[in-house]
Amino acid sequence: MMISPLAICATDFTNVNRSSELDSYTHLPMQQLTRQRTRDSIFSWWSDSNPGLQGATINLHTLAKPLMRRMYDRDALKYVREHRGIPLSSEIVEIYLSYLLWKHISPSTKDNIMKDITERVKFEDDALMVAHSNILPNIRALLPSKSVEGAILALAQHPSTALAACLSFVNLLSDDDILVVHLAWTGLSRIAESSESGGDAVVEAKVLDHVRKGDDDFDVVESAWKGLERITGLSGGVEAVLDAKVLDHLHVGLSSSIARRHVQNVLFTLTRCPSIALAACSSLIHILSNDDAEAVESAWNALADIAGSSDDGAKFVVEAKALDHLPKGLLSPIATVRYSACRTVSYIAGFRSTLPAVIHALPEILAPLFTLLDDADVDQTAWRAVSEIATSPFGAEAVVKAKVLDLVPRALLSPDKDVWISACNVVERLAGHESTSPIEIRALPEFLGGFALFDNVNVIQPAWRIVSRIATTPLGAEAVVKAKVLDLVPRALLSPDIDVRLSACNVVERLAGHELTFPVVVHALPEFLGVFTLFDDVSVIQTAWRIVSRIATSPLGAEALVKANVLVLVLGALSQSPTRTTACQLLETLVGHESTMPALISALPDFLEVAFANLLDDAYGRDFGSALVVISYISQSSEGAEAAVAANIMSIISPWLLTSDPVLRERAYDLLHRLNGHDPTLSALVVRMGWPREHLSRDKYAHRKAERILVKIDTYCESLPVLSHE
Repeated sequence: MMISPLAICATDFTNVNRSSELDSYTHLPMQQLTRQRTRDSIFSWWSDSNPGLQGATINLHTLAKPLMRRMYDRDALKYVREHRGIPLSSEIVEIYLSYLLWKHISPSTKDNIMKDITERVKFEDDALMVAHSNILPNIRALLPSKSVEGAILALAQHPSTALAACLSFVNLLSDDDILVVHLAWTGLSRIAESSESGGDAVVEAKVLDHVRKGDDDFDVVESAWKGLERITGLSGGVEAVLDAKVLDHLHVGLSSSIARRHVQNVLFTLTRCPSIALAACSSLIHILSNDDAEAVESAWNALADIAGSSDDGAKFVVEAKALDHLPKGLLSPIATVRYSACRTVSYIAGFRSTLPAVIHALPEILAPLFTLLDDADVDQTAWRAVSEIATSPFGAEAVVKAKVLDLVPRALLSPDKDVWISACNVVERLAGHESTSPIEIRALPEFLGGFALFDNVNVIQPAWRIVSRIATTPLGAEAVVKAKVLDLVPRALLSPDIDVRLSACNVVERLAGHELTFPVVVHALPEFLGVFTLFDDVSVIQTAWRIVSRIATSPLGAEALVKANVLVLVLGALSQSPTRTTACQLLETLVGHESTMPALISALPDFLEVAFANLLDDAYGRDFGSALVVISYISQSSEGAEAAVAANIMSIISPWLLTSDPVLRERAYDLLHRLNGHDPTLSALVVRMGWPREHLSRDKYAHRKAERILVKIDTYCESLPVLSHE
């Protein structure tokens, strides 16, 4: 029967039975829709009756489909809207599923249905209803909808339904579509990190058994190892990885540039677990024999990172026999492999527990390592590795025998700062061992000749530190003096780098500590003190004063200091709080020598004027006590006592005889007692004592000294009645 296009509009679709057209989904319940059964093809009468005329031939069934989809979409959305807020039942879930699976429902409507399900499964009762329905077994037919993934992730938030959610993703891991597999791994990763119950469910779902299935496809490998990275961080995840023999697939993961980072993170997690760490390292060692250059490169990099992570990590790398493969790794034509092999040596040698293993393997390792000291790609790491080896006496001897010192001058010319520092560290550590120090000392002139030419602070600072280390022994100190290091001290003391100034001061201090080199330091004092006033850093100034105090312990040094006008510097130091204490300590040392006493007596008036003007503050009570000690020592002689009294010492110490500080009061009485011991000063003392005598007699802390002082004064006053009346 042929009808016209206009007749189509009059067709009634309202009383049509849908059940015969559900195709393969007739077993699923669905809301009753009505549509009329139509013939497979009906053409318009107008078209058939006018074959010679141009016009459209219309398939009525094709024309009806858009309208039919719209009707079903409207019916589905209406059903969702009417049942929103009503707890899910098996009937509702099955009707939802029928809509989701039927091809005549639009993707946007299916997406709305899944969003409604996602909101519902946030409640555990509804989640259980969905988990026990046919939705999860049919999840593949619903992909690649993003809302489907969201619904499963929401389902995984409940401990009671997490396993079902994971299993739905696990079933997709065997799919032929790579995108589906990638989505499944991503979903499992998100479940694993979302909650503890989700992580447990991922492990329980035997996800790890599917890792090997991705070995042939790098796109899947990245997703799989990303999921493993999450799983290994879970409780029981490490054991699950071991049980699933995931380590057998390391080479595939390491060969993938995009998966490599995730593989290494998995390895870090595994090596923190003693029960599996050795197995993980052994798997990496096995890869070192692989022909895949990228896998070998990644394996060495992972081993280096594990060795540097902790003492235990280094132990596992050693136990896995990594050192047996080091010669080959160090001589690899691939720069990154050489670099990682050097890092591995450096890290293993850097831990005290694993250093002996490196020393034991040195006959095989050192020669290839030595060749890398001139390799621009890895020289920095190679020098650092040699530096770590040199911390051991046996390692230091091996380094010396390998003639590493011959390469030091060239290393100091390297444009790489880290190479300079590591090379200097090698020399410094060799100087610290008794067995290699003599060799180091013999090489000192050449070494010093090199660093003296440089103005670069990065070279000079470690070089001065090396010289300081060498100067700790008498033999080394002599070598330093013979190399005329002291000629470089003034320049170093004016360096803008504080570390250089400190190291130079340390060299002078250590040279002053040896009997044979002490006179040389004393001879150089004028030049050394000449730059004293130019110091602006507190730590350098304090170190310099400590050196001067060390020199002052010797009568020869004390005399040299006095001749070099050190007392002028002392007066300046007393006016500055950072150096006040060290200046007072120097004076205490100087007053211990008879030869320097005249100079101190001459400087006493200036000392009292400057010192006590800055020391009367309670905050500097300790320094004031030192000053009292100095004056007490000076007052042991009649000349010193007279100078102290002439400088009006009594007006200065009178308040301190009454202070609440017992230490300062004791020292003030000591000074008064010493002044009282000299007849030339006693008369002046009696005349100038303007405070009541009862303070002395009542002082329980210094009662005995007060008694002796009063007896002495009374005896003197009785012998001089004129003075006593005054």
